[in-house]
Amino acid sequence: MKKIIKITSVIVVILIVICSSIFACRKRKGNNNSEKESSSISVPEATWTENDLVKKGETEYTAVLPDNAIARENKAYDELNTFFFQATGAVLDLKKESQVTYSDNAKLIILGDCNDLLSKAGVSVDKDEIGINGYVMKTVESNLFIVGGTQYGTLFGVYEFLRLTFDYEIYAADEIVIETGVLNKKLINVDMVKVPDVQQLWANYGELWTDTEYALRLGFEQSSEIFISPNGHNVHNFYEYVNPDIWQEDYPEWFRNGQLCLSNEEMYEKAMLPAVKEWIAATPNTSNISITQRDVNDWCDCDKCLEEHEKYGTDAGIMIKFINKISRDVNAWLKDVDPERKVTFLFFAYHQTTTTPPVKRNPTTGEYEAIDKDVICEDDVAVFFAPIYSKFVDSYYKESNVSALVAAEGWRAICKTMFVWAYETNFSQYLVPYNTFNSIQDNYKFYKEYNVKMLFSQGQHNQNAATGFSNLKMWLNSKFRWDVNADYNALIDEYFEHYFAEGAEGMREYFENLRLWFDYQENVIGIEGGIYGTSQTKKYWSKGILDSFSSSINKALKAIEPLKQSAPERYQQLYDRIALESFSVRFLLEKIYSSEFSEEELYQLRKGMKDDIQRLGITRVRETQTIDELYSNWNV
Repeated sequence: MKKIIKITSVIVVILIVICSSIFACRKRKGNNNSEKESSSISVPEATWTENDLVKKGETEYTAVLPDNAIARENKAYDELNTFFFQATGAVLDLKKESQVTYSDNAKLIILGDCNDLLSKAGVSVDKDEIGINGYVMKTVESNLFIVGGTQYGTLFGVYEFLRLTFDYEIYAADEIVIETGVLNKKLINVDMVKVPDVQQLWANYGELWTDTEYALRLGFEQSSEIFISPNGHNVHNFYEYVNPDIWQEDYPEWFRNGQLCLSNEEMYEKAMLPAVKEWIAATPNTSNISITQRDVNDWCDCDKCLEEHEKYGTDAGIMIKFINKISRDVNAWLKDVDPERKVTFLFFAYHQTTTTPPVKRNPTTGEYEAIDKDVICEDDVAVFFAPIYSKFVDSYYKESNVSALVAAEGWRAICKTMFVWAYETNFSQYLVPYNTFNSIQDNYKFYKEYNVKMLFSQGQHNQNAATGFSNLKMWLNSKFRWDVNADYNALIDEYFEHYFAEGAEGMREYFENLRLWFDYQENVIGIEGGIYGTSQTKKYWSKGILDSFSSSINKALKAIEPLKQSAPERYQQLYDRIALESFSVRFLLEKIYSSEFSEEELYQLRKGMKDDIQRLGITRVRETQTIDELYSNWNV
């Protein structure tokens, strides 16, 4: 990596000028709260019982699962035992509920819905309160209960137990921190109910799609875990339920303008409703089903559908009526075939339906209300809100995103539950940092306020090694989903301390100056900030600021240099992490300022980039362009 000159005096002045106003703005936005607002998390200070969880490196404790434990509960035991062994060297034996006898001195760690044991211990769990991914953790005499919701609540409770007991934390797939060599440890005394502020996170980066274990440890789920997906299509799936290849020849009137005719009762009765029932029956352990329009910005133009459009001023009206009918009919069917089953039915607020919910202003209160009762969503119907044209570098509360905020207000008036499809990358320039760092916490507060149950904030889905501090974005998502009022700066401190270790000071310096420069771009230069814009020009990235970033990165590299001899594997791990984050800086220098390098300097810059591309696994320049197109003419 080329040694870089110090930051110029002009850039220093710029950063000083904008620093005070920016940090004042951040304080107003809540990233530096000294007094945390109330959240849905009840976490008393940890104390310890007199019971020995581990004594002299051995344990008398046994883990217990329900007799009919499902895969998610088995996973909770597997992770508990894996990290328990890593911390203590001891193995937690596993028994089924019917194999144990409950007593105050039984020394059991009871996972999941062991209803007989829960009853004997007098432990009650309100599943409606904790939702699908919340949990209860409670100590009763010598026993510990960890009971979660129907999705991964029990597993997430296990991770919290490990945090409280062994200081467990994960910062990357290859950076898991936990106490080791623990010979003696008492059982924690805890009575905790923990409910995430956002119940589900859909894995949003390529690394989380390909490494499902890492994703789950961070709290991200795969689409197949979240959605009942007909033929693998979790969205834009009208035609997966009603296939034109099967039906169109005999019923051409069902298909108009690239969409289904939602007013056609015959289509609903013969094709749609039977297909929905079939997919629900075939996917018994998944709780959400999406029935969403195809990805074309048109709707059926038959007389009935046009009449509905005129009535409500939007095509969202007929969509809600359609999904409400599915909800009522499917629930009537489930009452007979599977009365305990609960399903959430989703429809899209996307493109022309995003900002046009079928609502009106109440002239007395000024609040939004449904145009009529027919477009009030059933309790188990949720809107999948996808404000694709928002400026995601800003929070939803800023003026630049007022249309999305107003739309959300309208949707909240008629729909109790919201899912959100948001974005945290620029799909036209994967290798350029995209600033959602200054908006992420406020946006999570928005998600909590608007009762968002599932969030998909789409990152570089087809890139396994993403630069621009994308790994930090994943980690912040994993934290804010549990507590939208978490201390932002404390989280940043913790992440850099562990992820970059000896290189933390230099990388934190780079990160903070990058955030300052983002603010300068947005508030002084003026930058569009959407997910398809371009900023790969001198206007947005001066040579001086890129050189200053490189100087901070070089500081980090110098700090880890001693590890090259004393701990070569750790050195390479930290070097690769720093190299990945430095790639965006080197890319911009090569892209914008290649003419300012000598021939030898440019060769070395490009060679280093190509080596890192191949070693780190960077595969794409943008969503639709592979990385080999970048260096195909470099002659290195």
